[in-house]
Amino acid sequence: EGGVEALAKQLVEGLDVVRRLGHGMWVDWIAHIARKELEHGLAGLEDEAFWKSPSELVKRWEEVDMQLEGEDGGMRQDRVCVPACVLPHSFAVLFNACSAVHQVTDPPLAGDTLRLLATRLAVATVEAYETMPPSLLGHSDQLCVQLAFDLDFTLNVLAGHEEPTLERRVDRVRDTITAQVDPIDLQFLTPLVDTSRTRAYQRASVVMGPLVQLKRMHTRTPASLSSLPKPINI
Repeated sequence: EGGVEALAKQLVEGLDVVRRLGHGMWVDWIAHIARKELEHGLAGLEDEAFWKSPSELVKRWEEVDMQLEGEDGGMRQDRVCVPACVLPHSFAVLFNACSAVHQVTDPPLAGDTLRLLATRLAVATVEAYETMPPSLLGHSDQLCVQLAFDLDFTLNVLAGHEEPTLERRVDRVRDTITAQVDPIDLQFLTPLVDTSRTRAYQRASVVMGPLVQLKRMHTRTPASLSSLPKPINI
C-alpha cells in the first residue's frame, strides 16, 4: 500500500510539472502576441493621420463640465475633454488575453498561472512602450495624454503581476511621455484623467475579470469631478 501511495504522489507531482511547463509555454505565447500587437498598434499611430490629429483624437474623449476661475477672478462654466477609454489596440490585447483564459475550462487555470500571465503581459506592455517610435511623442499633447492613459489603465488591470522592478520602468516611460505635455496643462489634467481612468477601469472590470481579480484597484467610487481643485488662470 505504501508503494502505491508513493507512486501516486510521484504521478501527481509529475503531472503538476507537466502542467506548469505547458501553461508556461501558453503564457509565453500570449505575451509574445500581446507585445507584437502593442508594437504594431503604437507604430500604426505614427502612420495614421487620424490619431495624430488633436481635434480628431479629442472627439473620442469625454467632455466634463467644470467651474473655472478666470483671470478676472470670476467663475465661468467651461468644458474640458479627457480620455474616457483606451485606444483599440490596448483594449484588444487585454480582451484577447481574458478570452484565452475563458477558453481554458477543463481544468480551469490555477492562480499561479494567472499571475504568471499578468506578469508576462505587464512586462510585454512596458517593453512595447519603451521601444515605441520616439517621433510619436512629438505630434500633440493630446496623443501623449492618451498614451499615458493607456499605459496606466493597462497596468491597473495587470496590477496582480509579480515583477518587482517593473514600477521603476513604468515611471520612466510615463515621465518620458508626459514630459512632452505643457507642465501647466499636465498639472490641471492629471486629477481629471486619474478620475476618468478609474471610471474606465470600473466599467471594464467585468470584461477583464480574469486579470482584475488578481489585485483589484479603485474599488471605491471615484470622487466627483466637481470636487476636484479648481485650476487658476485657465
